[in-house]
Amino acid sequence: EVCREFDSEVVYYLASMQYATYCRVQEAAALHYEDLDFTRNKLSVNKKIQWLRAKGFENKLVDGSKANGGKELPMPELAKRIFHEWVLRSGVRSGPLFTMEGELLTYRQIEYRYSQALKRAGLPFSATHLLRHASLTEFYDTCKDLLLTAKMAGQKDIRSTMKYTKVRDERVIQVQHEMDKKLSSIEL
Repeated sequence: EVCREFDSEVVYYLASMQYATYCRVQEAAALHYEDLDFTRNKLSVNKKIQWLRAKGFENKLVDGSKANGGKELPMPELAKRIFHEWVLRSGVRSGPLFTMEGELLTYRQIEYRYSQALKRAGLPFSATHLLRHASLTEFYDTCKDLLLTAKMAGQKDIRSTMKYTKVRDERVIQVQHEMDKKLSSIEL
């Protein structure tokens, strides 16, 4: 909600789509209208924006994702709702979903607005990767399936996925309490 207060609604919808699709920011920013296939109920994440931060270089759209050639997922319901709302508001009917004045978003435009929204919300974070981490952690907390979480993340190496499976303190306390009950009932 905080992000809506800023001058660029496009970044609010980008952030929402990033969360809904478990994407890295450069993948969410590269999503095209055609990547959402409502006939097959599939979402293709097969492009990313390559942000070149040196003077004289332009941002460009490249095939693949960070780690591989991309992924195809079942279309998340949240992504459908965000897509429909955004196309109604923006008028986008083909090509890139998220642009400013017809140009691909720059990393600085996105990072600045994410940081401002997080700061205004009183959160001590300033990273664009936060939404991917939050959505994948929540996904894992719901399914408790490391392989399924890796598939949603588009990761082939399970070790990369393990960072989203960090145990929450309250769960450790709950399990320890259950183990204490079991162990105290054992006769020695």
